[in-house]
Amino acid sequence: MKRNSKFILLAIAMFVFFNMMPAKGHAQDAVGDLDPQGDVDAPIDGGISILLAAGISYGLAKRKADKTENENSAL
Repeated sequence: MKRNSKFILLAIAMFVFFNMMPAKGHAQDAVGDLDPQGDVDAPIDGGISILLAAGISYGLAKRKADKTENENSAL
């Protein structure tokens, strides 16, 4: 159980970290002289958060399936 709680804590920390990354990462530099139209920088997030969440949920489901399979084979 202790190992499970460490894994959940790590997953939450990674989720928070990767959700804060798009606030700092942009495709262009924010120098005003090089951008005469004053366009807003485009974030490079582009769904990485969704892919990360899907990967974590897939991994948890796979881990749960392996755990139940191992318990059933031990019987």
